[in-house]
Amino acid sequence: LLQVLVDDARVTYSELWDGLTDPVTRVLDSASLEDATDIIELYSRINAWDAEVFRATLKKARDSMAVHTDPPDKIARLLDIYSRAGVGSLALSGPSAQLFNELEDRLVEDASDFEAKHCIS
Repeated sequence: LLQVLVDDARVTYSELWDGLTDPVTRVLDSASLEDATDIIELYSRINAWDAEVFRATLKKARDSMAVHTDPPDKIARLLDIYSRAGVGSLALSGPSAQLFNELEDRLVEDASDFEAKHCIS
């Protein structure tokens, strides 16, 4: 449904997205981090910076220690989305900065895991 609203219909009506917050956050409770990342990527495409949705995904990433354990390409994707969220929403700038701080720790510990393509994205 979200993909159709974003990609096909290009719905940007904020009241609709606000109304979807509760159902989407309930779905995020049982979603994998990959699926949650897909959801926030859709939100980011239309600049729908719903703090609850992005925070729920960030919590999922923290709970799974994703920044410390996931492959660099998945981390780069997550950081790309949160970098736009941090710029697009004052409410998400702090949580986004915290995510980047966590990545800094990973880079110091495991710099050899990352290639130039991960740093460019």
